[in-house]
Amino acid sequence: MKRWRDRRKDSQPSYAPHPRYGTGLQYTNLSVREEDLKASYWRFRDETLFPETALRANTTAQGYAVFPRPFYVDILKTCRDCDRQFIFYAREQKYWFETLGFWIDADCVRCAECRLRRRRIDRVRRRFGERRRLPNPDAGTLRRLVEDALFLLRERAIVDLQKVAEVKNRALRELPNEPVTRQLTHALLQARRVEAEIERDFINRD
Repeated sequence: MKRWRDRRKDSQPSYAPHPRYGTGLQYTNLSVREEDLKASYWRFRDETLFPETALRANTTAQGYAVFPRPFYVDILKTCRDCDRQFIFYAREQKYWFETLGFWIDADCVRCAECRLRRRRIDRVRRRFGERRRLPNPDAGTLRRLVEDALFLLRERAIVDLQKVAEVKNRALRELPNEPVTRQLTHALLQARRVEAEIERDFINRD
């Protein structure tokens, strides 16, 4: 016969996955009432909490705060980017606030997958800017620059299409037979069509 905790794991809904904690709640042996948790920290008042996952915090390891967090608890959140529900895990909170030294009132607004995606986009965007400024990149560097431009276009993570057009034109001159050059040319054409449609809709609304 399964223990009660095992049955709870079987019945809980599935959330956006976390690379370390998976998709389920992380139960603990600490017994704290939900009303006590909500009263312990101001941000908890309007959150959906899972009291059976509570961890006692080491407030001396937290950064300075007028109102420290005495507990961490799994919190149900909705991702700002993908709209999926995810869990901001108590163990992750402990790592944020006691190991990494994050500001105690910092909040988690994106699921783990979207956070990783945004970090990758930020890395590629910085790299794209650095490579684009090189006056005479070699063929390998130019190919990687084209790949970065293509990635940012597909992720809708670049606003200035003229910068992409400059990279595309350079690739057409120096890497005309590369598949990635053709892919970037096609992706840029699609992006400009979408931009034109948005502009037409905006004008028609006025």
